[in-house]
Amino acid sequence: MESIEEQWNPPTSTDILSDSWMDIASAKKAAKTWILDRGESWAPTDQNNQKRLQLHCLLSSCSFHLRVASKDRLFRIASYTPHDCPPSTHANFKPRNSAWYISSLVERDVTINRQIKPKEIRERAGLYHQLPRVPYMPAWRARERLRDTLDGDEGASFNLIPAWLARIEEEEDETSVSWLDLDITDDRRFQALFVMLGPTRSFLHTIRPFYALDGTHTRSRYNLTLLIAVGLDGEDRILPLAWALVPGENERWWNWFCDNLAKAFGDDLYPHFVVISDRDKGLLNAVESKLPGATHAMCCQHIAENIHKRFGKEYKAPFWAIARAQSQSAFDTAVQALQRDAPQVEEYIASIGYESFAFACFPRPRFGHDTSNIVESTNSMWREIRELPPLQLLDGIYQWNLTTFYERYRLPLAPGNSILSNIAYQSYKYRETAARGFRVLPSSETNFLVTTSRGADFIVKLPVLNNEHFTPAYMRIQEGSCSCLKYQDYAAPCSHAIACIQYLGLDPYEYFHPFYRWNVLKATYSDPIRPITLQGLQPKEEEPLFPPIKRAKRGRPKVARIRANYKDKKREYHCSVCLQSGHNRRVCPNQPVEHGRAQRARDQLVVEGKY
Repeated sequence: MESIEEQWNPPTSTDILSDSWMDIASAKKAAKTWILDRGESWAPTDQNNQKRLQLHCLLSSCSFHLRVASKDRLFRIASYTPHDCPPSTHANFKPRNSAWYISSLVERDVTINRQIKPKEIRERAGLYHQLPRVPYMPAWRARERLRDTLDGDEGASFNLIPAWLARIEEEEDETSVSWLDLDITDDRRFQALFVMLGPTRSFLHTIRPFYALDGTHTRSRYNLTLLIAVGLDGEDRILPLAWALVPGENERWWNWFCDNLAKAFGDDLYPHFVVISDRDKGLLNAVESKLPGATHAMCCQHIAENIHKRFGKEYKAPFWAIARAQSQSAFDTAVQALQRDAPQVEEYIASIGYESFAFACFPRPRFGHDTSNIVESTNSMWREIRELPPLQLLDGIYQWNLTTFYERYRLPLAPGNSILSNIAYQSYKYRETAARGFRVLPSSETNFLVTTSRGADFIVKLPVLNNEHFTPAYMRIQEGSCSCLKYQDYAAPCSHAIACIQYLGLDPYEYFHPFYRWNVLKATYSDPIRPITLQGLQPKEEEPLFPPIKRAKRGRPKVARIRANYKDKKREYHCSVCLQSGHNRRVCPNQPVEHGRAQRARDQLVVEGKY
């Protein structure tokens, strides 16, 4: 591995006097780069054209002269006389800080690290290229020029998307068929693309009936939005299921996305499942209309931020006490306390619906997730990918899934485990240890009263086992229950249920939902994703695909979410002259001795009619 200095040091400037070029543009660039590498300069001139280049010195008394002309259909340096002027002549020569020249110095470095910051380019240009005062914008433009060179024309790349989709379909077999939906306008402009890979579709029945939806921005010049649907595997790891590039995050495109999601799932979609998201109005309506079997859970973190914004930071803690109350009694106590202290906050939370976010009221399993962090984490993991142009972004997500499938399939079993996934086995051993001190009072083969070592009582109901176990897969989730509510939330026996199972002398593993089993987890990643490449893609000339119409947005493109500190107290200024608040002594309009700043402040107040 080369040191960073070796990576940044440019190659020694070669003698180009004997070189030749095929076109005048390459010859001009090579000649000017050679002069700048030597720390020299040239004077502006109007004697250049498409057939020749003539350069002279800024100092009229200097004999410097360089001429490039065509000979035998090649461009060569026809004549050259070196500088004989003092070095101070070349000081502060602006083309040395131009984007095209800086990009020639850092081409290799941007190739190695596409995410290099303009600030870093400026600092290292001063350290290793003797360019101490490179402005920010030329450094940024140099990086963008090189990115465009590496990625190609973003607008033209849309025409290659159909060929990329065809290449995915060529690599698939009949058992795993991808769901790909390319939406175009009447004039054949790109509008949206939905992707769910074939290996993903083949294992949908092995993952939990819990999905998270969210949208995030991309750095595309066409302002496209990336919509994502993710799930959880048997190891409690995030698994992207589907993604789409759309013009914006609104009800129309969420309807389109959810419709494709339902079609891609097909018969593998559970009759009852949970979708968690933020409270985006378009998404709420889309889930209700296109995913009728879904129970829509609201992200508690987004609700807490809205409470912070509307009512203040002090009401976030009471909200979390309501959202994460571990029993119905604790939930009722927290709600009553908030009604007493801040009825307007409780009214706002009640308008959302406690059954859509509170642990004690939610009717379906959420597997310990009351926020949409699993999809937010996916946005974070794909942050560098989201900065690529659309075609490279799609291919980057494809490659991420390809590698992820392989690495997760190779995961070894933990020592002592042979049936459950590693995370389920680890959780089971922890709960089994806690269950050893519990007292079990049976009422029947399925109903029990469990008393913990601290004297707390819990009512447990176990499902009935038979030779076929729990028949329909989606029914297994709801048959076991405990008054601690964790059995229902995780679809796996809690410590109280484990104590009852051991009291009966049965195998606790039989009471775990199948998606916690090791063989089911391995089946999730058993169908590998075939590698494909962007090299050699050819557009379909008879069916061209044009880029969408650009929609210019104001301001700098957003890279990361900036969470506002709502309702935080700002510093309050007090004047030491008049002892009033809202200003300091430097701009005090009540100064007994007038001076420039105070007089101007007083005059302004007079103009505004406030003095």
